Amino acid sequence: MINRICFALIGVMLFLSCSKKLDVNEDMTFTQVNGSGYGEYSGPMHIELRSDGRAFFYPGSGDIVWDGYYKIKGGKLKYKDPNRETGYTFEIISETELKGERGEVLKKE
Repeated sequence: MINRICFALIGVMLFLSCSKKLDVNEDMTFTQVNGSGYGEYSGPMHIELRSDGRAFFYPGSGDIVWDGYYKIKGGKLKYKDPNRETGYTFEIISETELKGERGEVLKKE
């Protein structure tokens, strides 16, 4: 019985230690490193995260920027633009890498 409890505790500890986490204690920028956008968004995507929860999302062109907010929940970073009712979800791969909805890979600058 004690062996099962020990194994269960070890499993929970391993699961929690491997969870993907991103702490935004200072402003940071993630820039797309694969591909170069799509359609009218011909450049690389990037997102600037502010420690106060604000975000500036560049969908793929340097002259298009959406001002909004982000939330981190579990292994996901969700960007939302309240003025445009648009959003974008990123999977948090690590503290230095995000993966976009269409397979974009963004690295921390």
